[in-house]
Amino acid sequence: MKIERPELSVNEVKVGPDFEGPGPHFHEEHVDAFYVLEGELEFTNGMETLRAGPGTSVAVPPGIVHGFTNPGPGGARYLNIHAPDAGFIEYLRRAIAGEDFEWDNYDVDEPYGPAEAIVAGPNGGERLVRPSGLTNTIRAETTELSLFELEFDERWEGVDPHDHDDHVDSFYVLDGEVEFLLGEETVRVGAGTYVAALPGTTHGFRPVAPARFFNMHAPDVGFAGRARGR
Repeated sequence: MKIERPELSVNEVKVGPDFEGPGPHFHEEHVDAFYVLEGELEFTNGMETLRAGPGTSVAVPPGIVHGFTNPGPGGARYLNIHAPDAGFIEYLRRAIAGEDFEWDNYDVDEPYGPAEAIVAGPNGGERLVRPSGLTNTIRAETTELSLFELEFDERWEGVDPHDHDDHVDSFYVLDGEVEFLLGEETVRVGAGTYVAALPGTTHGFRPVAPARFFNMHAPDVGFAGRARGR
């Protein structure tokens, strides 16, 4: 587990080729999102089925029936994001202990309904290319959660220290190195590192070398719209 907050939870999950995953289900009050890091996942999206390889993101809005499995033959590794958390982490704890726990999850017998998960492949999404050396790709935009992929090099000046009072701003470094300011501390982090700036926490970042990271805002609170305007 990377983070557990009312606004969101993030898990990095590694599964083997025998992983069956959850059957068709939906959530009423939160977005269930994924970013595939390695291997491949097969998703149920309403009445449709899709395969998602490395660099693919899937964001499932409330009310959309979905499920997923590892089609094999190898393993898979992915990020799973729930925004808001809606009891998901506590459900995992109780399940490990062999206990029942009611949370925002509703199983169904068969897939049905529209295929309205927001899917972006490795080169998908709404690309916002800046002359300063930054490409910001909007991968998903919902009220509860927005997902971005940022790619940049040393030409980009980074983001000056700032804070948010209404959402969690968090990052998973995919490639390269990034220098983050978090409160009074400055840290240099590399691939596989997760960083979260909680509401009210001063943060900023700058490139050390060419780098790429996955950025999550929960809730969105208009952030995707502001990114388009920059």
